[in-house]
Amino acid sequence: MARPNPVVHIALVLAAVYICVPLYFHFFPYSSSKSNFPASGSSNASDDTQSKSNPPALYFLALLNRFILASMSYTWTFMTHLPHVPLYPLRIVLPPILTILHPAILAVKLIMDAVILTPYRIVSKVAEFFYPLYVFCGVACVFGAILGLGGRLLSNALIPSILGQRTAETSLAKPKRSNGSRKKMLR
Repeated sequence: MARPNPVVHIALVLAAVYICVPLYFHFFPYSSSKSNFPASGSSNASDDTQSKSNPPALYFLALLNRFILASMSYTWTFMTHLPHVPLYPLRIVLPPILTILHPAILAVKLIMDAVILTPYRIVSKVAEFFYPLYVFCGVACVFGAILGLGGRLLSNALIPSILGQRTAETSLAKPKRSNGSRKKMLR
């Protein structure tokens, strides 16, 4: 049978301690009052008798509700801190490595700034400068195309109705030339 991993065992024990100890102090705080639910506002005798007259099931439901909400809160806190646990040893090793690699990191940063970031900034600023002109020309082209197509459709609809069908066909057709007249022109 395989032996359990000691790292996993230690992590589970620490997780249990991390969750259970705050829960214990949350439910059993050190206080001089005997009531777990202090009355808000005044401390009248009627409040004390009313809280004592509540059924025990209501007390356990309130306690169960507090337990569930507190355990969810501590579990969420633990789960958000858990991914950072493997990175803790890097806090010891990383500063000397970064100190040694600092000249190379600085050189790469300067080269990247000169080769990539500066041209990108120039192109983006030029594009930002010409954007209104680009939009104006685009709108003018679209408006001109719509106006031209509208004029063509309107003229195609109006010419036959004004001039009549026969006249429109003859006016739109190409004139035919006779071969004889062409030969006479060439002489």
